[in-house]
Amino acid sequence: MKNNLEHYKGYELLIARLSDLIYQSEKYHKTMATNFLEENEVAIALKYLGKKYNYRLDGGHPKAIRNKIIFYVEDDDIEACVCLRSRINTHFVKIEHRDVLGALLGLNIEKEMIGDIFVLDEEIIIYADASIADFICMNLVQVNRLKTSFVISEEIYEPEIKYEKMILTISSERIDNIVASICKINREQSQKMIRSKLVSINHETIEDCSKLCNNNCTISIRRYGRYIYVGPIKKTKKDRLLVEVLKYV
Repeated sequence: MKNNLEHYKGYELLIARLSDLIYQSEKYHKTMATNFLEENEVAIALKYLGKKYNYRLDGGHPKAIRNKIIFYVEDDDIEACVCLRSRINTHFVKIEHRDVLGALLGLNIEKEMIGDIFVLDEEIIIYADASIADFICMNLVQVNRLKTSFVISEEIYEPEIKYEKMILTISSERIDNIVASICKINREQSQKMIRSKLVSINHETIEDCSKLCNNNCTISIRRYGRYIYVGPIKKTKKDRLLVEVLKYV
């Protein structure tokens, strides 16, 4: 394993955990898994692991935001996470993602054991660690005054991702320019946001205001949302760039 952790400042515990799981997997020839990781943690982990080890991501569905990293052996048959579903009637009570997460945390379940959560018009869907699936089904019987009855489902729910198209004019593909244009603020304000670690590119938090964005990279701006920087469309007469950006909605 690599010993140089200077590029992973702030993620030392994550790197140590990955190293330990790799050691156990190789020594005991056993599949090992992390808990659910945030997008930025997954990005750091993938950068650290490279292509040297046998591992895969598993968040329960192909578009998962929160994922486990599975270090597997040849006879890998681990059930890392499961899909739980409950029909609901929201005619009188409206609930949100935070209500479901709050109810789970209220059962003393750690957030790291919970993957993606979806609240639909007539259904709640939770991806969770397989080890606590039965516990959730037995104990999560109410979310914010709304009766629930969760069951383990073999059917995988894959969310439909929708985008709002934006056409912006920027002077260059520096991240501070793009953030300023997306948020409709000046560059000084956008640079302050970046230095305050409120901006990430491809799920990695950045502090370099001059970093250039590549086509189709993902930009996350705290309190403003998540975007895909598609890339330049053309140059204007004043030698500025007309670019396309997609906003997740």
